[in-house]
Amino acid sequence: MLKTRISLIALGLMAATQAMANDQAASNGFQEDSKASVLLRNAFINRDKKHGSSDQSEWGQAFIGKFSSGFTQGTVGSINVFGGKYQFTENFTGALYTSDVEDVLKKHYLGLNYVHAISDDQSLTLDFNGYKSDIDK
Repeated sequence: MLKTRISLIALGLMAATQAMANDQAASNGFQEDSKASVLLRNAFINRDKKHGSSDQSEWGQAFIGKFSSGFTQGTVGSINVFGGKYQFTENFTGALYTSDVEDVLKKHYLGLNYVHAISDDQSLTLDFNGYKSDIDK
């Protein structure tokens, strides 16, 4: 029974890998497979107020723009992200995050937040945010 499960899992992984390879082979490139579209949404509301007030009607329109980039042949690269947030005391928190986009960019973030209670319904918040970005050349 265990050998059958392992065989089925291996077969499923091989089929999925082959499907991804076929998708990459059919791709034309990052710009060639890019698509852009605009969707328009309209809404109309008509309220018929019977008790002496005038009728109210409203109309609204929304524009929704979408852009999808194409796929490239082979792997694009990787991104490594690490970080976290820690509450030192009830009033003091800190956050530290860093990321490394392979051969492109390194970003670092430091955040400190302190809340000082003045009265029951008032407080003073001190917030520090530090950013550092390095472009790989």
